[in-house]
Amino acid sequence: MPATTEKPPTLAKELAALERMTAAELRDKYAAVFGEPAASGNRAWLARRVGWRLQALAEGDLSERARAWGRRTGPGRRPPPHPRPGSSPSPPPARPLPRSRPSSTRGCRPSARCSPARTRAGRSG
Repeated sequence: MPATTEKPPTLAKELAALERMTAAELRDKYAAVFGEPAASGNRAWLARRVGWRLQALAEGDLSERARAWGRRTGPGRRPPPHPRPGSSPSPPPARPLPRSRPSSTRGCRPSARCSPARTRAGRSG
């Protein structure tokens, strides 16, 4: 039997009703579906979580293979891409550039020759 993306009529109605619910109603629905109070009052987050849970209960949850992949990669992370054949590794990080002038000439313009009298250290004051 080919897989379809159509949802059962009752599930489709429940998911559509989530869009019209207030945050307080979604918190109550979350508590009813998950069996524990919601930690967030964010309406969009609550609607997504309740919708995902309703869909999982109606159509079946993740396969064991998908759960194993999720445990390997962690929450919200993808495994790193495979290196392409023949590609070189990343270059080493750049090193800091050396100073181009000595610290004793800070008070002078770069184009002028500084005498000890014109430098900040040589000023009398």
